[in-house]
Amino acid sequence: QGIKCEIYSKFAKGPSPVWYDAKMITHTSHLINSFHKVCGRELFPGAIQLVNSDPVGASKTLFLLSDRIVLSHGIQDDQEGPILNYGNSKALQRWAASWEELTSLPSSRTAEPQNREARARAMEMALQKGFNDNYNGIRIGLDGARFEIRNAIIWNIVIDGQRLGQAATFTEWNDLD
Repeated sequence: QGIKCEIYSKFAKGPSPVWYDAKMITHTSHLINSFHKVCGRELFPGAIQLVNSDPVGASKTLFLLSDRIVLSHGIQDDQEGPILNYGNSKALQRWAASWEELTSLPSSRTAEPQNREARARAMEMALQKGFNDNYNGIRIGLDGARFEIRNAIIWNIVIDGQRLGQAATFTEWNDLD
C-alpha cells in the first residue's frame, strides 16, 4: 500500500500525471487493444470496456496495476535495438528506474549480455506468430538486481495493419540476488 501511494504521488506531481499525457493515453489504448486482438483476452479485467468508455481511466488503471508488469518498445533501431517507450509503475519499481530512465533504455538492456540472445529469440518468435506466451528469462534492474520472470507474454503492437512495436507483460517474478 505504501509503495503504491509513493509511486502514485511521484507521478501525480507536476502539471499532470503520466497517464494524462495524450501520447500515453493513445499508447495505452494501443497496448490494450492489440493485446486483446492478438492474444484473445484482456490485459486486465474490463480493459476493453474501459478503454472504449474512459481512455484516461484505462491509461491510469494500466499504469497503476499492482499485480502486473507491462513494458513496451517501439520499432526504432538504436544501435542496441528499440528503446522502451512504456513501463507501468510496477515496471518502474522492478527496474528501479524513473520514467525518464526507463523510457530511454534500449529494450535489450533489460537483460544481461549473456541473456540477450535468448531474449532476442523470444522477441523474434512473437514477431513471427503475433505473440509468445509462457516466456521465462532473467532480467536485470538499473540497480543491478537480477530477477527471473516466468510465464511472460510478449506480443506485437499492431494497429490498423501497422506494427508499432512489441510489449510484454508478466505477473510472476522472483529475485535472484
